[in-house]
Amino acid sequence: MEHLTAELIAQVERAAPKDAGFEETIAALAGALWRAVREPASGRQLLIELTMLALRTPSLEAARQGHYRGVIEVTARLVTEAAERTGYRLVQPAETVARFFVASFDGLMLQVLCVPDEAAERVGLNALVSATVALAGGRLELMDVRLD
Repeated sequence: MEHLTAELIAQVERAAPKDAGFEETIAALAGALWRAVREPASGRQLLIELTMLALRTPSLEAARQGHYRGVIEVTARLVTEAAERTGYRLVQPAETVARFFVASFDGLMLQVLCVPDEAAERVGLNALVSATVALAGGRLELMDVRLD
């Protein structure tokens, strides 16, 4: 899991533009990640299967949690770096933005495996980037969902 994730992170980090605005940077990073996981040899299915195995294996709980926390931390770092470089004011904490992005991206990846549809995937990825930027900038109204 660590090796596959490190390869994806390296690809995404290389794609970070040096002179783009915050919104364009988030779009570029998401696009790079999407292209990386869409490559046939990306290991994305293996990564999902390893995650599922870790969910079913109690002795792997610490490794699974550590891995996922690491993914969120890297994503939060990339969001923070983009905001600092561009002077963008984050209204939500970078970790909140990162958790939203990672959860949504994971859902898109699962859809690709289960019900592939390139046109729908493109709309989903564009919506994910737009919602992530809106959340980061405080332009996304958060609804209070009752859980009782």
